[in-house]
Amino acid sequence: LVIEHFYPMQVIAVRRGQLVINIGSSGSHKTGDRYDIVIQEAFEDPQTGDVIFDEQVIGTATIGRISPSSTRAEPDNDSVNLEEIEEIIAENDEYYRVIMRKAQG
Repeated sequence: LVIEHFYPMQVIAVRRGQLVINIGSSGSHKTGDRYDIVIQEAFEDPQTGDVIFDEQVIGTATIGRISPSSTRAEPDNDSVNLEEIEEIIAENDEYYRVIMRKAQG
């Protein structure tokens, strides 16, 4: 979906060990789909003013319950640092966020 290119699925909360994502049933994802959990940080190039993204995949999660306005995803293993994700969300910084991207393969 084009909208997910410009507005990726963003993790907005962690509840009972699950990731809460800001896109619900209007998205292209389905229950059982696997997504990479990605920490994304944006920087402004001081010379050009362009926005440069630095991304780090920190694990994968499987899509679970999908409601009209949000989605729940279960991390695939215990190595995903949920506390780190919660800290990033708490910063509420538009240039530092946790997104979900369809896993390859």
